[in-house]
This record gives sequence, structure tokens and C-alpha cells, in this order.
Amino acid sequence: TLNELSLDDNKGLDDNKGLDDNKGLDDDEETVTIKTDNHEFVIKKNYVGLSGVFDVALESDQTVRELEVPNTVKPDTVEIIVKYLKLCKGVSTNIAEQPLKSKNLVDCGIQQDRVDFINQFSIEKLIDIIRAANYLDIKCLLKLGCALIASKIKGKPLDKVKEILSVEKKGEE
Repeated sequence: TLNELSLDDNKGLDDNKGLDDNKGLDDDEETVTIKTDNHEFVIKKNYVGLSGVFDVALESDQTVRELEVPNTVKPDTVEIIVKYLKLCKGVSTNIAEQPLKSKNLVDCGIQQDRVDFINQFSIEKLIDIIRAANYLDIKCLLKLGCALIASKIKGKPLDKVKEILSVEKKGEE
């Protein structure tokens, strides 16, 4: 499993090194490099199609081999997204019925490996992932992240929801 990633200690991120250093890539498969803030992540070209932004870039220019992510998306979050894209292998995550019929996402029809992947992150990191997935138009990751948050707050009173989401009450400062 992945460790919780922190930008401060750069766990899992080596300067100017790619994720997994091409691990699991066959020589005959086309790859692209996702670049952000002095970090590069190599991934199979057919895996990035889950991102609407990347898909449009690749469709508009078949020669594109590098995809830039703006530095507003933290490198550790980009690494998480690349790991998710590799996990999915270009196949979208099953999306849970809405409203959720259960707090257990597997019971809602989401694949176990995707649930295991998304469950390891703190709410703060999950919100970063959701924002990045929204920006990069990765609908299945966006919905997966939102489904996890929904499962955590489902049936909870407002004070518990605020506690879970670490929302400060206005006027109490």
C-alpha cells in the first residue's frame, strides 16, 4: 500500500525521478511523461485517457510525449493520481449509485482495489486529490473521492460531519 504522502518530507518522490522508474512498462508500449514542478512520472499512454485534459491533449497532437500539470497541483498529489491511473490501467472505476446505499463502498459496487487505494488517505489529502481530479477531468477518481467522503459522513449529525471534515464553526475563533 501507499504511505500517506507529505510534500514536506517528499516520501516517494526523488528529485527529477519518475514514479516507479518505468517499472512495469514494456519496451514496445507507448508511454508519456507527466511533468510537474521538477518531477516526472512515466505512464503508459493508454492509461492517461481517463483524464479528459490529458485525453484532449493527446488527441489534438498525436506526437505529444509530455503532459504538463501546473504547479498548483502538488507533486505528491500528481504522484497519487499517476498511481491511480496505473491501478485502473485505462479502465474507469465503477461509480457508486447515488445516494449511497451503504457506508461500505464495495457494497455500493466499487471495485475493492479502488476502495483500498482511496481509503488510505486523510481527509485533507483526499480533498487535494478531489481538486486535482476535478482539474484534470478524471471523473471516476473525482466521484470515487466524493463517494468516500459521503460514506464517512452518511447518517452522521452535523457536529460529527464538521469534526470529520475539520470544519471550524464561524464565530468561535
